Amino acid sequence: MNSIEETVLYIRINSPLTVVETAFFARHIHMPIRALIAVQPNLDSETLYRLAEDEYFTVRLMIAKRDDLPESLIKYLSNDSHYVVRHEIAKKETISEDLMSQMVNDEDYYVRKGLAENEALPKKITDILKDDPDPIVRKTLK
Repeated sequence: MNSIEETVLYIRINSPLTVVETAFFARHIHMPIRALIAVQPNLDSETLYRLAEDEYFTVRLMIAKRDDLPESLIKYLSNDSHYVVRHEIAKKETISEDLMSQMVNDEDYYVRKGLAENEALPKKITDILKDDPDPIVRKTLK
């Protein structure tokens, strides 16, 4: 394939891609291609982890949005360098209480806001967020 446009078209026409195709495109030089692959349903573990370590936060964010992440990858992404990725993880109802306890102390209010949006918050975490220094976090609590 000669251009990004042709590659994007191939991916869109042929979705869902096979495991072999997703593994191939997960190594693509262009970030938008890797971001498209991150939302494909047929990702093997190696490809999931490769994309979770991508240099671009957009690719990592697409991985964080997935519903099929193993606990180890959720934990890994909860410590991501970019607050938007951590925010997405904080919103997941499946994260452990231990992870919530870690994320409730995140330095970025947006991560704590994501936690406040989480429908599965235990009372202990809700009580902490009620006293959050940021009014947006407090207002977000349900």
